[in-house]
Amino acid sequence: PTINGPFIICYLSMNTKSVEFFLHLFESHKLLINLLRMLTGITISGLYMILESWLNERSTPQTRGTLLSLYTLINLTMLIAGQQMVNLAAPQASTLFALAAILISIAVIPVSLTTALAPAPLATTRIDLRAVWRNSPVALAGSIASGIVTGAFWSLGPVYGRKIGLETFDITLLMSSAVIGGALLQVPLGRLSDRYDRRIVLLACSLLGIVFSLPLAIGAGASVLLFAIGAWGAFTMTLYAICLAHANDHAGPGEFVSVGTAILLAHGAAGAVGGPVASLCMELLGPGGLFAFSAAILALYALGTVFRLRTRVRPVVDETEPFVAVGEGTPAALELDPRVDAASTATRAEDREAA
Repeated sequence: PTINGPFIICYLSMNTKSVEFFLHLFESHKLLINLLRMLTGITISGLYMILESWLNERSTPQTRGTLLSLYTLINLTMLIAGQQMVNLAAPQASTLFALAAILISIAVIPVSLTTALAPAPLATTRIDLRAVWRNSPVALAGSIASGIVTGAFWSLGPVYGRKIGLETFDITLLMSSAVIGGALLQVPLGRLSDRYDRRIVLLACSLLGIVFSLPLAIGAGASVLLFAIGAWGAFTMTLYAICLAHANDHAGPGEFVSVGTAILLAHGAAGAVGGPVASLCMELLGPGGLFAFSAAILALYALGTVFRLRTRVRPVVDETEPFVAVGEGTPAALELDPRVDAASTATRAEDREAA
């Protein structure tokens, strides 16, 4: 059979992860490990892109909403399962890296055996961050704030847990609780943003994120730790999807994918910055510095949102696009969103009227 794009990306991801497993034994070579982790991130992102574009081609306007919800649900569920798998072996041992390589190898099997056609090449999307900022600064700023805060948490959450005296099992519960909180409230908060000004919902989420950052920053007791981290995740890990919906409210027909790509790019770039900056706060303030940093970023975003609410007229809620729960995937996943088809239909209707 012909070796096409999806197979190349899958094989590359599998081999990179396997090589990473063996090179992890050379723990003294930190630069090598960091470079290898970067390469792994690139190949895994490519794998996500191929899978999401494949789903997009195989779906219809009637099934895309369901597929997007299932895709997001599976991602969140496996994210929680992955955290719990850390309990299967000592983190410093090579067992977990071997397990990751095995799972990726197993995932390649059904892709290799499929007779389905590979997805077509992705269309080039023009990214204009300045245009997104002019149309919806609250959405772009929110995606940046969300990226910084959640990026710092994913990078340093386990370090925080270790420094406050948690064992490995408790750390995995800590990380999973944040994801569960975000998963449980994503749709309810999104539906709330359909009924009211999304900026008010974003402001409320950021303020509540600050509230639940404080006990984590000052050292919450064991009895409230998981509740606090779950509530923190509920109001910070939902910011991205609501920001995406808000940006789409101000996007023109056919612009949803390009606007969504800009929001995703800003979110991802901010996530890469969050970890290193938060680590400096932890050095100065101790483990609680992670959530003190989170509170500070959310406070800045809340102030900016309040300023925007005072200077720009509230949008008519009935004219906003309906909220759709989305994860933090790749631009290809944005085309699964049923709002893309609605925008395309509107564009074609306008073209027929002009003709």
